[in-house]
Amino acid sequence: MPRLIPLLAGLLVATGVTYEFRNHMISNQNNIKQGVESAKSTIDRATTTEPHIRPSSYISDSQRYVKDRLVPSVKETWNTQVMNAAQYAVKADIGSKMGALWEDKVVNNVKEMINRK
Repeated sequence: MPRLIPLLAGLLVATGVTYEFRNHMISNQNNIKQGVESAKSTIDRATTTEPHIRPSSYISDSQRYVKDRLVPSVKETWNTQVMNAAQYAVKADIGSKMGALWEDKVVNNVKEMINRK
């Protein structure tokens, strides 16, 4: 008998919590549905009304910025980098460096291999 009362009390509490949780979930679903319907109606109103003049000016401002400022600056930076790379290649004297590298790495290693045998 002493265990029956706590068992019934626990069952009653679990039932109450489950019922409240169910009601909370139903109200959350209703809130979500209302939010979705509100968003749909807002989108429908936005697409059926006349378009505003202001957004197109943002687009034209962006196009003007890209054409007048961004493209020339990127082009100038690209040209500078290409010119610097070309000047470095001309000044580097690749032929003598390749000859020294060949002499140092390849010829010396071949000589060592021949001397070991």
